[in-house]
Amino acid sequence: QVGSYEPLVYSDNGEPSATRYDGGAFKSMYLAFPFEWLPNVADRAELMGTVLQEWFGCELPCIGVEGVAVDGPPEVQIGQSGTFTATVEPGHANEPVEITWSNGTTATTSVYNWEEPGWHTVAVTATNCYGGAAASATYDVLVTCDAVTIATISGPTELALYEQGTFEVAVAPPTATVPVDVLWSNGATTTSTTYSFATPGVHTLAVTVTNCAGTAAVVDTFDVLVTCDGVTGATILGPAMLVVDEVGAFEVSVQPPTATLPIDVEWSNGATTTSTTYGFATPGVHTVAVTVTNCAGTVVVVEAIEVLACDVVTGATISGPADLMLYEAGAYQVAVAPPDATPPVDVVWNNGATTTSTLYTFADLGPQTVAVTVTNCAGAAVVTDTLGVTVTCAGVTGLSLSGPGELFVDEVGTYQVSVEPPAATLPIELIWSSGVTGTEAVYSWAAPGDYSVVVTVTNCLGTAVVTDTLAVHVRAARSYVYLPVVLRAGP
Repeated sequence: QVGSYEPLVYSDNGEPSATRYDGGAFKSMYLAFPFEWLPNVADRAELMGTVLQEWFGCELPCIGVEGVAVDGPPEVQIGQSGTFTATVEPGHANEPVEITWSNGTTATTSVYNWEEPGWHTVAVTATNCYGGAAASATYDVLVTCDAVTIATISGPTELALYEQGTFEVAVAPPTATVPVDVLWSNGATTTSTTYSFATPGVHTLAVTVTNCAGTAAVVDTFDVLVTCDGVTGATILGPAMLVVDEVGAFEVSVQPPTATLPIDVEWSNGATTTSTTYGFATPGVHTVAVTVTNCAGTVVVVEAIEVLACDVVTGATISGPADLMLYEAGAYQVAVAPPDATPPVDVVWNNGATTTSTLYTFADLGPQTVAVTVTNCAGAAVVTDTLGVTVTCAGVTGLSLSGPGELFVDEVGTYQVSVEPPAATLPIELIWSSGVTGTEAVYSWAAPGDYSVVVTVTNCLGTAVVTDTLAVHVRAARSYVYLPVVLRAGP
């Protein structure tokens, strides 16, 4: 039995160099297991230890870890990762060997990164023999950061009031360690942002750029001149004269057209848009006023409006034909009383016309009505008039059908119709028995016999209808007899 759990001592050829073991057993094992296939002494010792434990039931000693070495980058940039490796000594220390890093990793390699510059320590502990052997090591790493040194704002140096301008910040050096944090005075956190200003004058915008976990910071400022194109004048556009209770439309035009927005408008009637309406209940001179304001000041414009008393219309008389033929155009006029009624005098006919004269045509027979409504004084005076019109029609009373009464088979005959009276009201519809429409038709028949040509004429919305018929006898085709001609000489 092996004594006192001390490591076996042996030479490279397997011969003992210490006496605290059973030399015969060792030699037997050596003979039974030649070492040519084992690469080194440590592997041979491990094999022999296993065999001794199996053969003799010996409890062999544990080869404990005596040290651990850390290998990895001595310098890492902030925010970047570094990989570190632990190597246990001796290399043949008994397994399992438990490795624990200071970041909690339990493998032979571990990855570290840091968010703050400066010196940082990587620590590792290796244990085996069920905690009976342990070794620790530390490794110092310098975490570096390429700090921002310059921030430069670029953008427009002049803006109009409320105009939006885009501004950017450029950071130096370009190799500055990321992340690089940007904070503008408007709260934006990107490298570009927009600004607009509600008051004229010089405005200063600023940006702060930081990196290296806030240990490096630079600030830049930028002045922007905010200008305003002021209102210099205003013009009221609208009628210079109204009648009592007439509503007039007014609009304000601002000078210059390029005046900076927003432009506030306030009329004397309380309206706040660029256009409004005014009406006055009493005659005389009234005023329309408007106040226009923008960033550079205020302009007030006043216009005098003459309001006239209204001479109301009292009558309207239609003149024009009281009788019309169907579809005939009749001209009608309206005369307004008094002739000097205050304008504007509005005229509306029941056909939609709005002038003092108009044309009417009627598509229906019988009594019809022409009507007109006349107003003035802003609708305060209204008069109407009507005229009855009788619409008549000259209906067709007869037809004259002409054409051949006899044809041969397949011979084409042409037939015409004339209407009585010639002044019959248009439109006149004609339809032949063959389906043809118009004043002329052609007929032919393929067999002999007696046939009829019929035509029907209609007008006056179908109230006048006349029909005429012509009998046609169709004979068989002509036969020809050819006789010889004999010529004799004279006596």
